[in-house]
Amino acid sequence: LEGIKQTGTGTLETRWKSKDGKEIFVLLSSSPLDPDDYSKGFSFTAVEITERIHAEEKLRKQYDMQKLLAQVSAALLGGEGEGSLDDSINKSLELMGRFFMADRSYIFLFSNDYIKFSNTHEWCAPGIESQLHRIQNASVKDFGWGLEKYLRGEMVHLEDLDTLPPEAGMFKKELEQQQVKSLLAVPLMMPDRVLGFVGFDVVKEKIKWTPEQLAFLSFPAEQFANAIARHRTEKKLKQSESRYQSVVNTQQEMICRFLPDTTITFTNEAYRRLFKRSHYELLGEKFINFLPDERHEKIHQHLAKFTPQSPVHSYEVEASLSDGTRQWQQWTDVAIFDADGKIMEFQSSGQDITDRIERLRLEQELVLAQKSVEFKKNFLANMSHEMRTPLTGIVGIIEVLEKSTLDTSQQEYLEILKHSSENLRDVINQVLDFSKIEAGKVRLKLKVFPLFDLIHSSKNYFTAIAGNSIRFTTTLDKNLPQYIKADESRLCQVLNNLISNAVKFTVKGKINVKAEPVPHTVQNGKRLFKITVTDTGHGIAKEKLNKLFMPFSQIDERDIRKYEGTGLGLAISKELVALHGGEIGVESIPGKGSSFWFTFLAEPFDEGELRESGALAPENTKGLRILLVEDKKVNQKVISLMLASMGHEVTIANNGREALELFKPDTFDLILMDIQMPEMDGVMATKQLKSKYSSLPPIVGLSANAFEGDKEKYMALGMDDYLTKPVKGKDFANLIEKWF
Repeated sequence: LEGIKQTGTGTLETRWKSKDGKEIFVLLSSSPLDPDDYSKGFSFTAVEITERIHAEEKLRKQYDMQKLLAQVSAALLGGEGEGSLDDSINKSLELMGRFFMADRSYIFLFSNDYIKFSNTHEWCAPGIESQLHRIQNASVKDFGWGLEKYLRGEMVHLEDLDTLPPEAGMFKKELEQQQVKSLLAVPLMMPDRVLGFVGFDVVKEKIKWTPEQLAFLSFPAEQFANAIARHRTEKKLKQSESRYQSVVNTQQEMICRFLPDTTITFTNEAYRRLFKRSHYELLGEKFINFLPDERHEKIHQHLAKFTPQSPVHSYEVEASLSDGTRQWQQWTDVAIFDADGKIMEFQSSGQDITDRIERLRLEQELVLAQKSVEFKKNFLANMSHEMRTPLTGIVGIIEVLEKSTLDTSQQEYLEILKHSSENLRDVINQVLDFSKIEAGKVRLKLKVFPLFDLIHSSKNYFTAIAGNSIRFTTTLDKNLPQYIKADESRLCQVLNNLISNAVKFTVKGKINVKAEPVPHTVQNGKRLFKITVTDTGHGIAKEKLNKLFMPFSQIDERDIRKYEGTGLGLAISKELVALHGGEIGVESIPGKGSSFWFTFLAEPFDEGELRESGALAPENTKGLRILLVEDKKVNQKVISLMLASMGHEVTIANNGREALELFKPDTFDLILMDIQMPEMDGVMATKQLKSKYSSLPPIVGLSANAFEGDKEKYMALGMDDYLTKPVKGKDFANLIEKWF
């Protein structure tokens, strides 16, 4: 009013309230009623300018936001290096914290696998305590509610912490501990992933951010995300560059450039090492002069192949190096042409491929070896089957004849026949055993058995073979246990091999079998035992001892047919003893005899322990009704006679189809099922029986397949047990004892 009094006119922007109580902005203008006499009064004009004021305020805020965005961009783009980026981020957080009237602004980043997250940067207003240390490598899962929103690309906007839902859990608890009253945070988004989030805390009083501020926040957040992602990319590039430089510095590939006349213009360290010359010694020289004369013509022919349409050629060559060694090399030459199609220069890169060539050669040899092994395996399997099947008939008939009334000559003939069949069986078993050992497929089958019986049965067997020319004795230590747990058949095989060799090389004299525990050798409840076979034969020369345990070797090469055998027995024995945790060896004096010994680990038992556990229960086996499914007439006859002599009733089916027709529930106690038969084999017959009947007697497979794993294979196909041909009466007795 004082201004109006002075000038007579004036304007004033002021705020009024409208009738409905709303605040409005008004521009008030005045002018005198009489310009010459102010005392006559004034006229006033009021114009509402609310929209204009709001528009100007909006423009000012937009300007402030654009200014802030420019400052943040400048700060983040200006930072180079690890420290500079951190400083730029912290400076930008301060600018944004002040703009959003926050007490604290910060950045959290997720780990690459989104399992952990950490507070990496922070700005605090004066007097506000830092929280940077609180959350480092924390579990994303623990802070589920809020972090799930960030990972979905959503903003978290909390004007009042009390509005948080109950499922916020740990997220809410952490904010309460930091005394946060209002929170604003937005994810740091990249096209393919979320890096983390930038947030603002208010701890002094609750605050309400405008929609414009909320909408604006995504822009600086994008600047943060780009800066962090760019920094990570640059870091990876530097690491990659460092690795690349390291590779270049240690490059094994030989590189050189040369003119069409082979004059060298550049070489790397690997190329210089090849020719054992320095950079200056090679530069300007013709590389062809460093090669043998016989290669010159081939080099010229090679360089003549290059055209603009075919600028790259490769070749392999076996080179002779200056130290006399040979090296396979692969070279790739690239021709560089000018605008007229004329060759300006070649770049050649070469590498030592000796290892690759050698590897290819070894791979080819390995393929041949594998084919050879597979052929040998198939051959042995077929031969085993073809030999074991007729051998079943021979062994079975021998056992039947032994129980019949024979005169002295017939008994002698039968003994010869039995000995010959046992030798043949041993040869087959040794060849297969060696094949299994080579393949690493021999597994021990442990059981409890009487140790004395093992030694006495071997002694009695060879006493019968040797006759009166050799006297057999045994020396059994009083501390030997009555029973041991080991692989009886494998230990018997080793012992029989040693006694058999002693018999072969002792024309007349004495053989002693000594068994004893080795003192102070207890390992995990097992004891070490030693068995020694000593003979008074002709002995073995010292220079031949090292050949004894090698496969296919026999020490008497002057008359190799003088003694029976494959030359595999001791080699197999060595491997079997090793499987028992023992060793095998020999001591010999030519003209006086030899002592072969072996050790093995076994768990000792006495008779009382076994009776108490029920392992020595009395036998109680009645005559059984047995269905024999076998296509070979000889085997039908032999097996029937063996089983009948043991008191069992046998019904014969010629193949699997007949077995299905003959079988009725409760008519048989045991089924012996041959594997390979015409019309329907044993596996198919077993499957059909088991699919048709819920209750069946044990089905035992019979086969000449004797490789390691055959039993498990056929039992997996449905058999309840398995016997390998040739089958002896003892085998059937053990089977029936096991099942009945």
